[in-house]
Amino acid sequence: MFLFIVASIIIQYFAVVDNCGKKDFFRLTPDVYPTHYDLQIRQDLEKLTFTCIEVIQIEIKANKSSLKLHSLDLNISSVTFNGNIDASISYCKSEQT
Repeated sequence: MFLFIVASIIIQYFAVVDNCGKKDFFRLTPDVYPTHYDLQIRQDLEKLTFTCIEVIQIEIKANKSSLKLHSLDLNISSVTFNGNIDASISYCKSEQT
């Protein structure tokens, strides 16, 4: 079960640059490459929920102004970029991103 949860979380975080409104299937573009994943998962078996702290280190080989992440049923509380916490978060409900 643990491996399934980890795999699900990793799959949900693949992303690409795009605008809200499209529902096309997407993955990371070839110029965005994850180099390391660090996951901390805490399960609550009574409530059948979990919390996760995830750090993904990525290498971006082209200029980008945004990244799109799958976020269905996820609450993303903060984002940092190059160690700075000034990165903004926006959601697109129709795309679940």
